[in-house]
Amino acid sequence: ALRRYRPHPSVAKEGGWDVLHGEGGTLDYLEFFPNHTFTWTSDIARGRRSAYYNYPNAEGIDFANGRLYFVSKFYKTMYILNLDEKTYEIEFTNEDGMLLNGTGFADSPDHVVTRGDLIFLTEDGGPNPGLFARNVTSGEYYTILEAWDENVYHDDEACGLAFSPDRRRRYLAFQQAGKLFEITRDD
Repeated sequence: ALRRYRPHPSVAKEGGWDVLHGEGGTLDYLEFFPNHTFTWTSDIARGRRSAYYNYPNAEGIDFANGRLYFVSKFYKTMYILNLDEKTYEIEFTNEDGMLLNGTGFADSPDHVVTRGDLIFLTEDGGPNPGLFARNVTSGEYYTILEAWDENVYHDDEACGLAFSPDRRRRYLAFQQAGKLFEITRDD
């Protein structure tokens, strides 16, 4: 189940690492409803049931502009939660529409990182795993990097996506091949 921890206000005010270990915090679990709304429940059984039926094998998660993004490898989906309105959208990451838009993303989504107007997704599995991006405004998908040697990267996992502080460099690894890539912007 996807968990949300809210520290006790007195601990949160102090900040630092102790925020995660303070006494009296609240732990809630995400629960989806069929009408595309959600709630946070303190009942772990309800949270686990919701995860089992809606987003098994959840991985990457990120937050930007009032939206929480996470993916389910099992259903090959990305979930977009509007935290203010308590609504959610489901986007299938391997639909034919994505392939027609010029991306090769056809397998399981893994890592999620938001930067500006883009959501970056890594891919786990398939003949050419890689790094892809989705424009938040237009919904278009783009291929950023795709593994080129099927003999080396087939069914590998693109992982470890990170950005330099100035956002001019991106780093991406392929887990089984043991390869690390640096992608540099010239602008």
